[in-house]
Amino acid sequence: GFEMGPGYPYFLGVMYWMFGSGFEVSHIANAVLGSLAVLFIWLLGRIVFGWREALVAAGFAALYPMFIYTGGDLLSENLQITLNAILLACLCAGIRRPRWWLFLLAGVMLGLSALCRPNVLLFAPVAVLCIAATRLDGVPWSRIAIRSATVALGAILMVAPVTVRNWRIAGDPVLITAHGGMNFYIGNNPDA
Repeated sequence: GFEMGPGYPYFLGVMYWMFGSGFEVSHIANAVLGSLAVLFIWLLGRIVFGWREALVAAGFAALYPMFIYTGGDLLSENLQITLNAILLACLCAGIRRPRWWLFLLAGVMLGLSALCRPNVLLFAPVAVLCIAATRLDGVPWSRIAIRSATVALGAILMVAPVTVRNWRIAGDPVLITAHGGMNFYIGNNPDA
């Protein structure tokens, strides 16, 4: 299996295939990803709080030093932050105004984000709880189950090809990565 999440390398591979393999391609792609992250943070703030709060959140995101710093490096966080912002915006929009495609897109973003950093899948139960909270508004359990299953389907559609690849090519039956957590190993091996 993969040692690190393959999402960002796959993304860069697509960018290089489409626009050439020059150094500037990755930097322009990171700048676009950073701009999209700010846009979707604004949209998320607008959905959840209002336009003033959204403007403040987007301003903080645009000026946040770590976003600016990582934007200049080839790091999976450049892609993952954008995917997570889109995921949360779609999930919140879907909860506010239920549309099947918003839940599916949220799941797709969750799956793509997991390809960058698999531990984001720990958010999946939280997403289901957020969807289930609509029960308080009288939404039937059957609709909650369908919406949750739609999110899961989107994530599965993105993760499954990597899982199949790990099994067929590497002979490793792991979901995405096989290292089990670098920091966990560093602190818990016999030489630590």
